[in-house]
Amino acid sequence: MLGRQWSAFCNVDVPAPRLVCVELNPGPGGGDHITEEKRWEIVHLWKRHRWSWRKLAKEAKVSDHTVKNVIDKYLETGGVKDRPGRGRKRILTKADERKMVKKAKKDLPATRIAAEYRKTKKKPLGVDTVRRALHRHHLKWLRIHKVEKLSEANTAKRLKYAKEMKNHDWRQTMFSDEKTFWVGSGPTHAWQEIGNRREQEYSRYGPKVVVWGAVGYYFKTELYFTDDIIDGDVYRAIIKRCLNERKIIYAPDCPPELRENWEFLQDNYKTDKAKATMKLLQKLVPNRLCEVPAQSPDFNVIEDMWSYLDQLQKEKVIRSISQLKKKLKKWWAELPWSMVRVSVDSMPSRLQEYVELKGRRTHY
Repeated sequence: MLGRQWSAFCNVDVPAPRLVCVELNPGPGGGDHITEEKRWEIVHLWKRHRWSWRKLAKEAKVSDHTVKNVIDKYLETGGVKDRPGRGRKRILTKADERKMVKKAKKDLPATRIAAEYRKTKKKPLGVDTVRRALHRHHLKWLRIHKVEKLSEANTAKRLKYAKEMKNHDWRQTMFSDEKTFWVGSGPTHAWQEIGNRREQEYSRYGPKVVVWGAVGYYFKTELYFTDDIIDGDVYRAIIKRCLNERKIIYAPDCPPELRENWEFLQDNYKTDKAKATMKLLQKLVPNRLCEVPAQSPDFNVIEDMWSYLDQLQKEKVIRSISQLKKKLKKWWAELPWSMVRVSVDSMPSRLQEYVELKGRRTHY
């Protein structure tokens, strides 16, 4: 009996509680952005029925404020597109930005540019506004890339070399050099919370390893690691081991005529030019030696490969020499042939650029 009474009570229609201070059709906020088609729909409903704002808003499913704005805009302009000039007015004129770009290119920092603007114009201006203006003109505040100054003698030698070797076939050349890698360099940037900066300990004179290698369009050597300065004796030990024909690694598509007939390019250091070294090279690569002038890293393709390996190292946290050597061997073995070939094929452009710059260093 009690169960039947409870069931009957549950089936009684009970009115929903009254909503207090809640609009039945709140719709989007007053600042909602609707399509042009939707705006014309509101205009046609208003012209046809002359409904109130609230009824139009309910029918179009937008806010009362949006309906009022659309109708006011139609009555004023005869259309429903946004009026021109919406949004905050720019602080800087185009002429102001052009002046700032000129100052920036003269090495003035954004703080100084902003200060000079405030002093001249007698108007407030934030440093971030200046930075955004310079960014719009594709300028960024970057570390200055320092390069070794070229002597007049080396400049002349490089220019002569560029003219002579402009039409050389660089696909038969194996480029060589050494590079120093430091343990513990790790990544330089990371996402961090303000006030909770990450710290990474490092040693100013941490452990390092000197790496020698050679690479070309179709071939490369193994890497050679040493903890010593590469003097004449060490260099001769390196090339004796690494230029052994059985140690050369060939690309799968290497033409048969280039096997055992590649050129060997080395830098023009004193150790490389020593009599004992040259005698050994004539034995290892007879009549196949190619040299570049001193102070010419932009003429050596392997510098691009070292930069690639250095970038990979900075993405890792490496804490020991053994781990560093293992990673470098792995990355060198997986070095894409396509990457090497892009650099090799850029050699004619590098030499041509040097000729056009009349002795100044190229951007490579």
